[in-house]
Parts: sequence; C-alpha cells; structure tokens
Amino acid sequence: MKKLSSILLYSFLALSGAWTVLLTLGVFGVLNLTAVAGQSFNYVWALVIVLVGLALYIVFMFVEKCRSLVVPSWFKCLFYVAFFIFTNVYYFFGLYSTIAGLICFDIYLACLLNIGAVSLFYNTQKDNKNAVKTTEKFLSFSCLSYAMTGAAVYQIISCTVKVIAKTTGLLAGLSIVVTELSVFLFVSLLFALCFALSMKGSRKFVNACLIKYLPVSEYKNNKSK
Repeated sequence: MKKLSSILLYSFLALSGAWTVLLTLGVFGVLNLTAVAGQSFNYVWALVIVLVGLALYIVFMFVEKCRSLVVPSWFKCLFYVAFFIFTNVYYFFGLYSTIAGLICFDIYLACLLNIGAVSLFYNTQKDNKNAVKTTEKFLSFSCLSYAMTGAAVYQIISCTVKVIAKTTGLLAGLSIVVTELSVFLFVSLLFALCFALSMKGSRKFVNACLIKYLPVSEYKNNKSK
C-alpha cells in the first residue's frame, strides 16, 4: 500500500505538470480547451489552481517528513486522487456550481475533518507509551465536536468570501451554509458511530484513521520497517 501511495503521488505530480503545460499553451492561444470546459472556465485561474496544487503536494510531503507524521497509506491515496479531482477537474467542468458536485465535495471534506479530529484527539491525549485511555462515548463526542467546529469555521469563511465577492446573496449564502452543514453533521454522526463501535471492538477502524505524530527516533524506526 505504501508503494501504491508513492506511485499515486508521483503520478499526480506528473499529471499536474502535464496539465500545467496544456494550460500554458491555452493561455498563449496555442490550444483551445473551452469547447469542453465549463462556462466560468478561465485559463489563468486554472493555471493558478494547478500551480498551487503542485506547491501543496510538495508542502504536504515536506510537512509529513519534517513533523514526523505517520499517515495511513490508504488516506494518502484517497487524498491525492480527490485533491486533484476537487481542484483541477471540478474547476475545469464547473462542478462547484452544481448541487451534486457541492455535496460530493462536502462529503469528502467532512471525511477529512473527522479523520483530522480523531488524529487530534489521539495526539493530544496519548501518554508516553502512545496509548490513550478513554471511553467510546467521550472519543465520539470529542471528534464530533472538533469536526463540526472545523466545518462551521469553513462555512463562515466561505460564505463571507462569497458575499463580499458578490457571487451570491446573503440569504442564498445562508441557505447554502445550512444545507452543507447538514451534510457535515450527517457524515460526522456516521463517523462518531463507527468510532464508538470500533472502540468497543478491535479498534481497527479508529487505528486505520489515525495520523500519528511520533518522536523523530520512533518515526525513523517506523519508516525503516
């Protein structure tokens, strides 16, 4: 699985590089992609998005190594694929303007927030032996609270930017916020339930979702396995 995540990472780096070349040709009028693109597609913005994406890929790799983070391989695979789709593909086809597109993105973001929440809980509550003593109810409630707080902050910032940029009205923006927060709440409740059931059982689901912060010595030993 680790090899697969590495292959996917470098594949999407290569794909992002190729996409950058195509967009650059489009900016200079050598290539025309607007026939299949969404109505709001703009070459310059698309080029900015893919360049920012490339920079973030590199930043994520740097942070993972320098901060001694152990990230599940399945999570990295999901993240690399979804990140490229929700930035470049979504913008190219204008999928953020569709309800289905927004809901898919909200589900993805809710999953990230809940995985981040359980990882935050673990890394702040663990003892010197990397063990956490807690009940399934406390873990689930804490993760649900963390995730919904992150979702609320994201929605407030997103709605504020849209209203200031005049891309949506205040009432329309508030209705979108309520709808998206409902999606976040539904997904977060599912995760809370799965966390609770996992804590009662073998804890495989909880452990599979953990992004662990380890001391440098432990991190090097983990990487060498």
